[in-house]
Amino acid sequence: SRNNPDTNGPALPGDAYEFTVTPTANEHYLSLATMVVQSNDAFFAFGPEGVALLDEQGSPRDPAAIAADVARTLDVWDVGSEANEVPGVGPNQVLQQSGPDTGPADPDNTVRKYSDVTNDLGGPLAGGFAQVFVSQPNAGMLEIRVENTSGGSAFPGILTPIAWAVHSESTGLFTGGMPASPGLAALAEDGDPSVLAAELAA
Repeated sequence: SRNNPDTNGPALPGDAYEFTVTPTANEHYLSLATMVVQSNDAFFAFGPEGVALLDEQGSPRDPAAIAADVARTLDVWDVGSEANEVPGVGPNQVLQQSGPDTGPADPDNTVRKYSDVTNDLGGPLAGGFAQVFVSQPNAGMLEIRVENTSGGSAFPGILTPIAWAVHSESTGLFTGGMPASPGLAALAEDGDPSVLAAELAA
């Protein structure tokens, strides 16, 4: 598959984003988020706590074990701001809406796992839409590759640029069952990772 050299551009089926992380004793959890295009406000992420890159003794975990946790926890989440429509055809989705953040409000304004009448994006590896690979090019460093694998899925689509962070156990991208932060909402609704990245940096 191809690499997407422009981290500010979309990742089409077969494209991937790559970045390297260096965990420390105080910051050894990885979280990331990318918008599902087209959707109203869905995003890919691990669980709220992220994925541990070091073990309880502070030693590097085997990349295969990290990858197994990634595959187990990667899921499609709903930010809770807009009512869901069938992926790719809803008139209020990001590529077809008349203006930003248009469409009926979601009656449940909390972050939770994505679900609709037919569970369009359900199943292993986020319904086949995305896959995350973990490798170790150097001691203490991990390379993360997020690939758009939706070409063979029921709803081929696009991934937006990724917001990611290596963080402590007390920090996360979101809390399940609670409203999303403005940054996460901006990413999930409009594919803009900059506000969430600023929130994480703060």
